[in-house]
Amino acid sequence: VPFHAVIAHSLGGTATLLAAAELGLAARRIAILAAPNHPRLFAAAMMTMLGLGKAQTEAVFRAIERRVGRSMDSLYLPPLLRRFGMPGLILHSRDDRVVPLAHSRENAAAWPGAGLRILDGLGHRRLVSDPQVHATLLHFIGSDAPADSFGAEAGAEAGAQTNAAA
Repeated sequence: VPFHAVIAHSLGGTATLLAAAELGLAARRIAILAAPNHPRLFAAAMMTMLGLGKAQTEAVFRAIERRVGRSMDSLYLPPLLRRFGMPGLILHSRDDRVVPLAHSRENAAAWPGAGLRILDGLGHRRLVSDPQVHATLLHFIGSDAPADSFGAEAGAEAGAQTNAAA
């Protein structure tokens, strides 16, 4: 029996989408908040935090790939999302400094039946505590049809404003 809905943020969103694409996670609806769509984004950020240079970072990437048994590029989400049949909602704030908005745009473009809602003033972390985001998510998981899930046709990009302070 599939889950009714899964809601996940950031790396949790990436993990959720990979689990749905490759590990059999079944959900009737999935909502993702500001998830990176390629492991290189978060791995490179970690290497930068550790002060590693380009050559060292590439060596770490090769070691990760050997350990995992596959290339990091094989975990790039858009090609995997093309197979999805469940409705999806992707939320991302335009001012996110952790995950570029382009990641969510690419994910939404690849995922049939998913819509992207771009918010303002929430950055990366305030998405999870914003009351309007909560209302949108509750509406999405309670809706019967993808077109009603967030006030726009499935697959369309709907811009939105929030009352959150920047």
